[in-house]
Amino acid sequence: MTRMLDRLEQRGLIRRVRLTDDRRSMKLELTAEGKAIYPRMRACSVTVLNRFLRGFTKAEARQLESLLQRMLANA
Repeated sequence: MTRMLDRLEQRGLIRRVRLTDDRRSMKLELTAEGKAIYPRMRACSVTVLNRFLRGFTKAEARQLESLLQRMLANA
């Protein structure tokens, strides 16, 4: 994850902002350039997700989402 964030930061798409109340934590913000390409990137990710879910019914896709959310809650 750190390498991915480093690359996004190097490309000027995000910036890391240190939190004042917890210096160990960082907040990620989109830069102006990141905000400009966000709609295109979101559309691309929707296309990829739809390809992964091809052949699933809506009920199956919702069930998968629910199961993944439960897994995240356990992390």
